[in-house]
Amino acid sequence: SAGGASAEDVRAPVRDAELRAHAARPAEDLAAFGLRIAIERARRTGDAWTVLEWSERWRAVVRGAPPFPPPFPPPGRAGAGLLVELVRRGDELFAVTADSGGCALRALGSYQAAVEATTRVRYGLRRRVLRDAGHPAGADDEAVALELSALDRRLLSGPGTLASPGSPGRSSPGWGAAGPVTIVPTGALGTLPWPMLPSLRGRPVSVAADAARWFAPASGPPVGDPLVLSVAGPGLDHAAAEAAMVVAAHPSARRVGATRAEVLRALERADVLHVAAHGLFSPRGPMLSHITLDDGPLMAYDLLTARRMPRLVVLSACDAGMAHAPVDGAALGLAGTFLDRGAACVVAGVVPVRDDEAPAVMTLFHRLLAEGRSPAEALAAASAKSAVPGFVCFGDGRLAPG
Repeated sequence: SAGGASAEDVRAPVRDAELRAHAARPAEDLAAFGLRIAIERARRTGDAWTVLEWSERWRAVVRGAPPFPPPFPPPGRAGAGLLVELVRRGDELFAVTADSGGCALRALGSYQAAVEATTRVRYGLRRRVLRDAGHPAGADDEAVALELSALDRRLLSGPGTLASPGSPGRSSPGWGAAGPVTIVPTGALGTLPWPMLPSLRGRPVSVAADAARWFAPASGPPVGDPLVLSVAGPGLDHAAAEAAMVVAAHPSARRVGATRAEVLRALERADVLHVAAHGLFSPRGPMLSHITLDDGPLMAYDLLTARRMPRLVVLSACDAGMAHAPVDGAALGLAGTFLDRGAACVVAGVVPVRDDEAPAVMTLFHRLLAEGRSPAEALAAASAKSAVPGFVCFGDGRLAPG
């Protein structure tokens, strides 16, 4: 069919994720039909694996990768911790949850209602950070806390949501309260600061475009001390001190200049790259999103020229984790482009970050990273101790950094 042909065309090697997402749009109706049939079957038979397979096959097409070969799930390849993959059927939102004990499908209500709540959370966090309009910070904090609690009940901890797949009668927080969680969002829910939800606070949380890394074994550390490079962009009072802190935290670390050429060269050498700079997300042109350097903006488009990416990229910059997802599996923006070009993990903010607060969470994060904690573990502990909100671990948060 035309839809099938379009889906095959997307798998041709294309460097630009935006072009792949555009090419995938004609096949979207076919994917939606398959997912709808899989959901109806799961409701009758309890076969949630089929829903996950359809969702993953579509995401593989969007990213131009081969889908999982049969059988699905791959034998003996369930990942560590809990997988939560969100899917849509019209305005109906569902979660497919999987762990070593099995797989389950949960109905979560209206997708649009969840998106509107996410928008309110982000707006409240923005007001808290910018302290705009003379609005008392306490009122913002309370409003955000209420919205996060309501979203948590809707998406994670309410009756009939994320009961442990292996234990159908058990509801949250009984589902591995200390274990890692991988969230595969749908649409605008990729902009939710997931680690701030009450059920996820203090837990290692990774937000990914698909479940491929969850099924794969965690990668081992590089040989020897990882090369850590740090960059301090212009116009921030605390950026230079933050970049110096990163160098002090790791045995093999040094500063590099904040020019576009030097940062692009650093991408091709570093195991870990830390950037403290102004960031801007461009909602109308996500690939124009950028971080500000001494000689101008480094845009998401510029990353397409890099021949190699660090295993871990830390973007201590406002809105650097924001993305637009025209189709599931394509997260267009700075963090999404780093991942699409080969980075295993990106830590970035999805809301504005105060210049005087970022060093607090990043100091703790790098200290834990240097001690051998994974990025997701380090970010969870650092965020909890510093009380600085809004940073998210994208990609494979289980990564062994050193």
